[in-house]
Amino acid sequence: ETGFYNYFEVNWLTCCEMWQTKFRKNLFNFNTDTNNHLERFNRTLKDRISPHMHISECVKKLIIAVEDAKAEEIHIDINLKRKIYNSDDSILLKRFGDQITNRAIELLRKQNEELKHKSYFIEEIEENKWKIGQKDEEKNNFITSSIINRSSSIDLLCCDSQFVLQNQLPCRHIIVLFGRLNDEMYEDENEIQDIISINKRWLKNPVDFYLNETVEPDSLRSRDSQFMITQTVADKNKILSSNDKYNMVKPCLDLLTARIIQWGTKEFNEHLKFLNVVLDLVNTNKQNDLYNYVDYL
Repeated sequence: ETGFYNYFEVNWLTCCEMWQTKFRKNLFNFNTDTNNHLERFNRTLKDRISPHMHISECVKKLIIAVEDAKAEEIHIDINLKRKIYNSDDSILLKRFGDQITNRAIELLRKQNEELKHKSYFIEEIEENKWKIGQKDEEKNNFITSSIINRSSSIDLLCCDSQFVLQNQLPCRHIIVLFGRLNDEMYEDENEIQDIISINKRWLKNPVDFYLNETVEPDSLRSRDSQFMITQTVADKNKILSSNDKYNMVKPCLDLLTARIIQWGTKEFNEHLKFLNVVLDLVNTNKQNDLYNYVDYL
């Protein structure tokens, strides 16, 4: 145990930098050296916890802080729904460009530019699931590919590409499939054919502009008759990826390590037991049990 504390006392700054770097990579990037989300989250932590709190109280406040942060930054995605299908307008950017920022337009144009230099193929794996990518035409095998799913509940296209995960904007794979779906699967008279999900930060107007129930429907339509905006809520029973699990437990790890160093060896076993319970609940995707466990502390 003594060696454990000595290690962190000597390497504390290095460990912090390592954890922060990994945490930063899993957050949305604004192409800056310092991540705005991480800095704001750290300020939130300082506002909610203090060195004099008991470990259980700190962890409970951290979980609440993480939940609030996710609700603000991740759960509030905006679906742009095209009300009237225009068969002559096959470019995604022309349809949704009026609603998004210049930076989002720039990113979408770069994705579209890649399509001009490379051929992308679409293979329907099953209903509402496609593989899209480049092929070796001689061997007829995919060289690179991504998988796109279409949720039947919210009619939303979701791609597993790195571009979508980092930016929460439609990638080139979605752009390719978007055109195919329009050309082959839809009739002009359909009311709502296409739904593209983006993060709220890419919208020109504040979220309240779209979600405020006091706005008269006619007033909202008069501003842009092409779009209907709705709010999506993340599925609480969703199976978390390894990165999601890490992001959920990372604040607990940082706080536990700091308190172990501060309090010494007598508290170590208690903290270790608590951490093991938290990790087990997160790894088995029992998020609700995690919150209930903290409530009993």
